[in-house]
Amino acid sequence: MSQLIKKEMLPRLRHRYQERGRRGRSVMLNEFCEQWQCDRKYAIKLLNGKDNINKPVGRRRGRPSVYGSEVIQVLESIWEAAQQPCGKRMKSIMPLWLPHYKEENSISIRVENQFLNVSAAQIDRLLADNKSKNKRGRCTTRPGSLLKTKI
Repeated sequence: MSQLIKKEMLPRLRHRYQERGRRGRSVMLNEFCEQWQCDRKYAIKLLNGKDNINKPVGRRRGRPSVYGSEVIQVLESIWEAAQQPCGKRMKSIMPLWLPHYKEENSISIRVENQFLNVSAAQIDRLLADNKSKNKRGRCTTRPGSLLKTKI
């Protein structure tokens, strides 16, 4: 059975499946599994409508983000200027770098407070995209090479 035929038949089968009782559903499941060559659990998901076809796109689960794009922008620019430190070091240097950033760019008090209250772990999470883009190369220098030549 082709995918196009399956896609056309599925809404009608769902409607029939939902109208039936327990015994009728069981019989229909047996026939469905035999025709479509799939497992019972997968067939139940398809006929109940719990597949990815009707899933809304772009809906994000979980808690909403606390830090907006303004805070992330300030964080990224200071992180770049400070030569890409880790989250813990970034947390300790943020109060030192913020006054210099405020001289060049205007930011609101709300953004400033949020910026100073970001934890080190959250800094690492917010900068994860930039860290993957701006990977540093491996260092090829080895310690003690000058000393070895003199010996």
